[in-house]
Amino acid sequence: MNHLLESQIKPHLHHSKEIEQFLGKTVIGDYEVLRWISIVYNKDNYKLLVHEVFDDRDEGIESIYDFSYFTPDDQFGRQLFISTDLNEVLEFAVESFGVDNSKYSLFGNLDANLIHDL
Repeated sequence: MNHLLESQIKPHLHHSKEIEQFLGKTVIGDYEVLRWISIVYNKDNYKLLVHEVFDDRDEGIESIYDFSYFTPDDQFGRQLFISTDLNEVLEFAVESFGVDNSKYSLFGNLDANLIHDL
């Protein structure tokens, strides 16, 4: 898994690249879901999104990006925080989810986490 250095986060976001970090399994109501966060940059704002999907591997779906979302309306993630300051967004992610700023990766790399983290 290729993680970004903290110094690489802002440049990647400013080049229209989304970053993300896998959080693992969680339970919502009676359902176990896989969860990750992503950060995107859009003009002058950084947005933190949370993604919650069912583990559909038993249905033959191999990519986490193709799994069914727990809340269908959140198919592209649910926005939790927005700021013009990237450090505020990163701090919110640490405080809310306990993430490690040295473990972000570029969008598209989460399938490797399914193999290593579950």
